[in-house]
Amino acid sequence: MSTNKNRLYELIYLVNREASDEARADVTARIKAVISDFNGEVVKTESWGKRRLAYEIQKGSERHQKAYYEYNILQGPAGMTQEIERVLRLNEDCIRFLTIKIDSFDPSAPSVHAEVAEPTTESTEA
Repeated sequence: MSTNKNRLYELIYLVNREASDEARADVTARIKAVISDFNGEVVKTESWGKRRLAYEIQKGSERHQKAYYEYNILQGPAGMTQEIERVLRLNEDCIRFLTIKIDSFDPSAPSVHAEVAEPTTESTEA
């Protein structure tokens, strides 16, 4: 019998900008339910807020130019990601998603999305 190896995954999904706070919370709750069903865990989660998309996305009859970005680091077995993607595919409020297997995760490292502090310039007085 083989043992299930837990792996790390990075999940980013986009939620329709017109979705209510409750609808966005429902998408997150469904993902967490799948993770708990597979005995996985959410290592890190970030909400990047509403942003303009790099290009227009058409899903069904709707065209999307802005969306809410949600970022997660997950840990669990391989089958977990397939079920999460199935749930996101069926959800009308989710317009795009991407899951990537990652080798390692450093929780102390700043987020890719973290704003970079502007360099300070010292003024010299003559």
